[in-house]
Amino acid sequence: MQVMVSEVQGKLAEQGGTYDGKLIYQGSRSQLQKLIEDIAQTHATDINIYDLDGNLEVSSNLLVYNKGILSNKMHPLAYYNMHDLNTIQFANDEHLGGVPYLSVYRPLRDENGNAFAYINLPSFTDQDELKEEISNFLVTIINLNAFIFLIAGTIALFLTNRITISFLLISKKMQEINLGKTNEVIEWNRNDEIGGLVKEYNKMVRKLEDSAVALAKSE
Repeated sequence: MQVMVSEVQGKLAEQGGTYDGKLIYQGSRSQLQKLIEDIAQTHATDINIYDLDGNLEVSSNLLVYNKGILSNKMHPLAYYNMHDLNTIQFANDEHLGGVPYLSVYRPLRDENGNAFAYINLPSFTDQDELKEEISNFLVTIINLNAFIFLIAGTIALFLTNRITISFLLISKKMQEINLGKTNEVIEWNRNDEIGGLVKEYNKMVRKLEDSAVALAKSE
């Protein structure tokens, strides 16, 4: 901001001044308008210049003033701080069509340090950037939630398939149980619900073998 203020201040001081509270510019009004518009475009922001009486002299966005959306008079609180309190810089919350924005005011001074005008920088650009950041943040959150949901679904599908395969294995082994042959136990190293079921199955197989041995001895 300081670079832009210094640029505007220098350009106006070179060819301007004040007389009876009025900003005097040696060039034409159109030249002054173009000067402010060029600087505003370079720094991607709006610029308003008020004279020492708080009257709008030039703006990079004349449409909102010509249409009566904003007053051509400087905000009273800002003017009080600039003119009466000689504040170096004043930031004020203002509204445009019901939309709030931050408006910053600073005095423009000549080479002798005397104020000859007031510059106003409404931070519409900052609000657009803030809205964009919020929008990007929300999109990131949505994408993150979608990613988590996808991962959770994949894990759930994997676990379901693993459990299904485990049950099919146990079912197959149970179908193959035969009293007249050696029945295989199931190897399961994980201590989970399936592991508990496998342990019970293996116990049943061992008891069946013991019963088969006892039956053979009795015969």
